[in-house]
Amino acid sequence: MLDKDISLFPVDLDLVGRLRPRVDLAREIDLKEHKMNKESHEKNWFKKNAEEMDIELDSDFMSSSDDEYGGKAPQTEKHQKQLVQSLKAKLNQMLAKKVMGRGISARYLSSGLISDLAERLTDTSTTNAVIPTLLKESALETAKVKIASKHRK
Repeated sequence: MLDKDISLFPVDLDLVGRLRPRVDLAREIDLKEHKMNKESHEKNWFKKNAEEMDIELDSDFMSSSDDEYGGKAPQTEKHQKQLVQSLKAKLNQMLAKKVMGRGISARYLSSGLISDLAERLTDTSTTNAVIPTLLKESALETAKVKIASKHRK
C-alpha cells in the first residue's frame, strides 16, 4: 500500500556528488549567520535589561564594548560579516554554473555517454517520469548489482 501512495523520486548519485560542495558552503554560511545573530541578540538583550534596571554592565561581561577592546571587537564583527558576504558571493558563483548529469550535453541531444537517449525520451515504460533520461531502478537493486560485481572480482 505504501508503494502506491508515495512515488519514488529518482536520484542521480553523480549529481549528488557534484552538488555536495554547494550544500556544504550554504551550511557554513547558515552556521556563521546564526552565530552572529545569536551573539547580537544576546548582547542587545543584556543592554536592554541593564538599561531598564538602571545598572551598568561590566566591560568583561560585554566583550564587544569599546571600553575593553578599544574598538577592536566591532572590527572582528565587521570581518565576520565580510567573510559571510564573500562566502555568499562564492555560493552565487557556484549556483550560476549549470550542473549537468553524466552523459548529457547542453548543446547536442545526441552527444554524450547515453547512447540510447532518444529511446529513453520516447519510451516512458522503462524510464523515470520525473527525469526521463534516468532508467527506472531501485536503490536496493543497484546496491545488489554493485555488491555482486565486487564479489566477482
